[in-house]
Amino acid sequence: MKNYTVNEVLKIAEYDAESWVYFVEADGEDITITSREGDGDYNYGMRGDKDGSITLDGPGNGSVYRKGHGNGHAWRFGTGNGSAYRFGSGDGSAFRTGVGEGSAYRFDSGGGTAFRDNLGAGSAFRDGIEISKRRMLQNENPIA
Repeated sequence: MKNYTVNEVLKIAEYDAESWVYFVEADGEDITITSREGDGDYNYGMRGDKDGSITLDGPGNGSVYRKGHGNGHAWRFGTGNGSAYRFGSGDGSAFRTGVGEGSAYRFDSGGGTAFRDNLGAGSAFRDGIEISKRRMLQNENPIA
């Protein structure tokens, strides 16, 4: 696992102005970003086809995103406000825990869930074809 401060990750990440997210490319390793009071409020993400999870922890506000075909989770901990988002067909979940406000969202067809504990204000939302339904459809024989 790689651990970064906010300043360290801002130096290596690519800023996507359209989504307002600083993205790093998945390389098979999980990363954790730790924010401290006064670091600023940023959104962070991991994208790509390789495996890897991204975690944001601390009091700074900001959300965390995991996109792509690679397997991995999006975790948002801490007292700062922000959500966790998981997009793409790779297996992985979105988790939001802690007293900060924010939700957990899991979109697209990849396996995984959305989880929000009861410490802070927010919800868990899962959208996309259900795994059991997808498996059933894959196993169905077409009508001739």
